[in-house]
Amino acid sequence: MTQMQNLTLTSSAHPTKTRGLDWYCASILAYMIFYPLLRPLGTPVLLVVCMLAALTCIQGRLNPLGHRYLPFLFYAAVVLTLSLMRIMPQSWTQHHDNFSAIRHFVPLLILPFIFTTFRLFFLHNFDRLEKNAFSITLLLYGIHLLVSSVSTSISDDGYGSIYTLANNTITLWISLILLICRKKTPSFIAIPLLACTFVLASSSQTQLVALILPLSLLVKRNGLYALIGISIALTAFLLIAPIYPYELYVIDDNSGVRAVMWRDVWRLLSDSNGLGVGFGTEYITNQFYALTTANWGLENYHEDFLYIGTHSTIYDMSLRLGIPGLFLFLVWLLPIVFSRRNIPTGSEHSMFWTAGCIFIIMNTVNVGIYSINFLFSSAITLGFMQALRDRAALNYGSHYAHSRTS
Repeated sequence: MTQMQNLTLTSSAHPTKTRGLDWYCASILAYMIFYPLLRPLGTPVLLVVCMLAALTCIQGRLNPLGHRYLPFLFYAAVVLTLSLMRIMPQSWTQHHDNFSAIRHFVPLLILPFIFTTFRLFFLHNFDRLEKNAFSITLLLYGIHLLVSSVSTSISDDGYGSIYTLANNTITLWISLILLICRKKTPSFIAIPLLACTFVLASSSQTQLVALILPLSLLVKRNGLYALIGISIALTAFLLIAPIYPYELYVIDDNSGVRAVMWRDVWRLLSDSNGLGVGFGTEYITNQFYALTTANWGLENYHEDFLYIGTHSTIYDMSLRLGIPGLFLFLVWLLPIVFSRRNIPTGSEHSMFWTAGCIFIIMNTVNVGIYSINFLFSSAITLGFMQALRDRAALNYGSHYAHSRTS
């Protein structure tokens, strides 16, 4: 049975037959929304979530790896093996830890299962979520206020603000997309909502998303070009920023710190002939002399160096897997985000390219995949986009079958 046939069966199945799937997905969503509180529980809870994702894929009869992701995962597994044997190239990296190597690899194994889980979830529940988007948005923001008041790990600039695109806030952003872009939301609700969103956004990333949201009301066709344009602009920033770290630091200290990290990755790729250094080594040199400071608050080697990413999935991927690994990953990713095939239309088109912008932002200038804190954000955003493509494909197939029989 083909994948599209499985999706057709899933989307049209009787509610009692998909109740288990919905409960699995709801449990994973709860893990994400309450992540700041559940994070201290560590690996056992994460294992349960991964088991639920695997069960969802089995029940939905979809292979999460597919023919595009499998070569990438195989290559990453080879690099992991070489890393554990400590025969990968070296550069400025000085430390190695086998347990850290496995931890660096695990997100790449989890990603396709979570992505497929949310692909099925949105495909099955899209109409219900869209219809109740206003209530869901209020509920999610209320939970955000509750979690913010209890947790000490949320780095918000003020109570109630939205600082990141992390696991615990991405569901709120997606519900905002559903609410703002749907046809039935009147302007007198959408406009104040957009204004509130911009006020609550408290970082450069979330403010950029808040600026993009109003465009979703205007660009209901050819939004793919807007997505491509934003991607090109951010890619150019990734390439140019390492040349001017101090100048960026003067404007925005976080961008300056990132620029130094990215410059170190270029040096690492040169030293390793483009192959990267594999898993289990540190991410940063902790040398920020270009910013007139000797280090980044950590004077000597610290185990956090093994987990503090470069704050860019592109550079994280290049550091770990080199140019070949980055290429294989993009072979899987780019068709989901940029393909012109099965592009949604109307309001769903606006939802699609706006979600795509969020994914690009969180992965170009943040740790979008290699950190569990952001991994689920990336997976649910991609799952949402792919579900919109699936709906477009199913609608086209239904229209085509109708035209053949009429």
